[in-house]
Amino acid sequence: MSVFLNVHKLALVISMVLGVICAFKFKNKVKKIHSLLALVTIITILIYLIQSRFNSFGYTVYGLSLLSSYVLGKYVKHKISFWGHIILFIISIIWLVVIHVV
Repeated sequence: MSVFLNVHKLALVISMVLGVICAFKFKNKVKKIHSLLALVTIITILIYLIQSRFNSFGYTVYGLSLLSSYVLGKYVKHKISFWGHIILFIISIIWLVVIHVV
């Protein structure tokens, strides 16, 4: 397994936990750490996809859905973007489970 996938998993889990904390307590420092770890998650999955030459359609869709979740949560400032960010993240995790089961 690639080193980037291990870093991706670790950053994803920590970012997910901090995201739950951010949803209930709007501390600016936790938000910045969550955003940084989310960026690390996106970068590592994109590096893995580039290394594998985008051979896996499932991982490509997963990476794009994570990227869209990040962009929606970070750069779109609207009340509905918070829920869209969460929904896109949940969809990407469900997609990841589906591609591993099937």
